[in-house]
Amino acid sequence: MREFGGFVMLVGFVVMLIGTAMFGMELLRVVQSAVETGRTGDFPPNMFKWFGLGIIGGVLYELGKITRG
Repeated sequence: MREFGGFVMLVGFVVMLIGTAMFGMELLRVVQSAVETGRTGDFPPNMFKWFGLGIIGGVLYELGKITRG
């Protein structure tokens, strides 16, 4: 069971990194657009999808830690 926990930790960590990186890129795009146009726009729905993916990755990572013991 320890090997499975380690695998879940690895997958969760990678998913968390991808979700966090993509969320940051979307956030930078929103800020850059606001600076260029001088007005704030709406947050794109993609941004929250990536945020959710980061949270899911964090939950998987923590579940892997618990499973690993």
